[in-house]
Amino acid sequence: MNRKKNYVIAILLTIVLVISGCFEYQERLVLKQDASGTMEVDMWFNKDLNIEDDNYNLSQEKDEMEREIREKYTSEKVKLIKYDMVEQDDKKHVNFQIAFPHILDLNEIKQFNKNKITYQKDDSRIEYQRYIYFGDHEEDGDSEEVPLNFLSRFVFAMLEEFLQNIKFQFELETPQEIKESDADLKPSKNKAVWTFRLSQVMYDNKITISATF
Repeated sequence: MNRKKNYVIAILLTIVLVISGCFEYQERLVLKQDASGTMEVDMWFNKDLNIEDDNYNLSQEKDEMEREIREKYTSEKVKLIKYDMVEQDDKKHVNFQIAFPHILDLNEIKQFNKNKITYQKDDSRIEYQRYIYFGDHEEDGDSEEVPLNFLSRFVFAMLEEFLQNIKFQFELETPQEIKESDADLKPSKNKAVWTFRLSQVMYDNKITISATF
């Protein structure tokens, strides 16, 4: 799907989202010393909002949403250990948690299609990076077109003037002190938080999250 077609979809989905309400996404990645850990995700969306296509199904039905999460976020190694969907006022709140034996196993789940985590460890430090792509990019010397994934769908689904207060938040908790990062906030010595406003990243090719600990 080319960029021009992405923007056609963007305009159509923007109308739906403006009428139906907003969408919020928060993700918390907790790492252990052996690089295993958990990822917990919270999503809030208007109870009348319903998006379905080949890339993602944002369902109003609890069982259907669980099936979608299992398909996109789990694998032979990555397991769903908690899931719930509740209605709060005019919104639905989805909360789920997955567990992985090694952080690089997340690269194998469907949700991380064209997203990439790197994790490099030596005797004294660990370097962590995550790349989230929003458009075409070159990988291993080959240029290829990137399909819309869950995050990029919502980036291209809203017009810029509606994006100022819409944020995606990513939190990283490490087993030892974070020495360096490009995070927006560091609540404690081993936690870092990145917040991306959609108005800022809508036209970016990718965003990068990095930390050294």
